Amino acid sequence: MKREDVIQLARECGFSVGIGSPALPKFTALIEKAVAGEREDCAKVCDRIDLEYEGEDVQATWCAEAIRARKDNT
Repeated sequence: MKREDVIQLARECGFSVGIGSPALPKFTALIEKAVAGEREDCAKVCDRIDLEYEGEDVQATWCAEAIRARKDNT
């Protein structure tokens, strides 16, 4: 998520923030934590699919890896 996206989201929630705002780093950290948690939850769904097929569902493994890799591509 880009900085501008976080600012827009904060404004939509009623916060008065902008670049340089002391509240922005805290709000950004909150959003990043929520996104990371959701990303990991999604990857775990893929992990469970792979386990159901005794590690033979390669696509589920690839999906889990791709979801976790998004943290480096945002």
